[in-house]
Amino acid sequence: MTAAEFKNAVREGKTPNFRDVDLVTCATCAVISGISAVMTIPAVGGADYRDCTSISLNGIECIRGKVNDDGSMEVTVEAAAVSPDRTSETIPKNYCTGDLLRDIAEGKEIEIAVNGKDGILEDIIFPEDIVSARLYACIGAGENGCALVNGGEKPLKNEHLFQPLGADFSEAFVYGCGEITPFVNDPDLRSMAAGTKILVNGVIGTITAINDGEDSEGVFAGVKVGGPSLSISADIKEMMPEFMGGLATKSGRESVIAVAVAIPILDSESMAALSVPDKDISLPVIDLDKSVHVGDAGYDAVWQDADRSIEVNPLNCLYCGGCPAGSLCPRKAVILGGGIIQSRCISCGRCLNTCPGEVYSMNPGSITIKEGCKEGIKEGIIEGMNIPIKLRLSDRRRAEELCEILKEMIEDGEFSID
Repeated sequence: MTAAEFKNAVREGKTPNFRDVDLVTCATCAVISGISAVMTIPAVGGADYRDCTSISLNGIECIRGKVNDDGSMEVTVEAAAVSPDRTSETIPKNYCTGDLLRDIAEGKEIEIAVNGKDGILEDIIFPEDIVSARLYACIGAGENGCALVNGGEKPLKNEHLFQPLGADFSEAFVYGCGEITPFVNDPDLRSMAAGTKILVNGVIGTITAINDGEDSEGVFAGVKVGGPSLSISADIKEMMPEFMGGLATKSGRESVIAVAVAIPILDSESMAALSVPDKDISLPVIDLDKSVHVGDAGYDAVWQDADRSIEVNPLNCLYCGGCPAGSLCPRKAVILGGGIIQSRCISCGRCLNTCPGEVYSMNPGSITIKEGCKEGIKEGIIEGMNIPIKLRLSDRRRAEELCEILKEMIEDGEFSID
């Protein structure tokens, strides 16, 4: 079963037993930092990589590595690398690592520039020319994230966000896929370890390490919100592009990644862990204005009472000259004239706030405070307070799709549980 199927059965009072199911596929799809790649680039145009001083792919400068006997070279594409402003018609502004990896997965041509002793050599290569291309993520999947609020008197800008956060606890930005996340369903890591097979953006990959969370916590303004996470690796060229790409924030661009894990039902303990629904999963609420943890909510109002995807009504389009929704979409998914590229959209909700014609609609959900902590009560957070969600930085729809893909691969014998 997928995690969504399992949890829905639990909510209906029909919790599966050991005879009904032996595996549950769980997943997350979110915006994260720390995605890099190592590739073997073929020699092009007679270039001698031993003499080159720099090399770039679609404008993104790579770290040069070993030059092989056949003339190819190992290169590293750093996490969150961004190309400089370019005049190329094919490379958009603020193109980043996540965009490059998606283009490789899509089979698009790649512009290569080699700076050598004889000047700059520019050429085109295709993904099939790249000998190997492997993604590495130091925080490829983690525990559920947090909800960000602003208890101040003015809208708050933050480097992690791509629009101001409303004042007086009027809105929330939310990270986390809730009940279907792997760590929620295997909190004791009984089924995840270094070497465990997983699905990364639709292709079989590997867990390379389990991080204990000490280095990944304190993500926002020194407030601890993280926990254990997976370091992962997988072949880029076989990935499914719809799970990939870059996303713009105020400080630059990050990458989107989707990871699925098969959790076996070993005993009553694992059955109990798999039975925890959205409403019982803690969602820490962080006041970015004061940099404090002000309370906790659940994920039920975030995902059970919300839409998974954006609805489009092109008849509402006002044909604005600059299309604010398109220019401000962090995923470049909005199309002029009232359209959306569904394979790029992660249903973050940005277009709901920027389209003057209300072409785009979605119920993004809300958070309901279950319990306010000392600092929160002092700031006016009370039990039962409901705060509407303005932006979502995790994509439950994509995560559920990846759960289904992994389930089908297991049933078809394409993914084995070692």
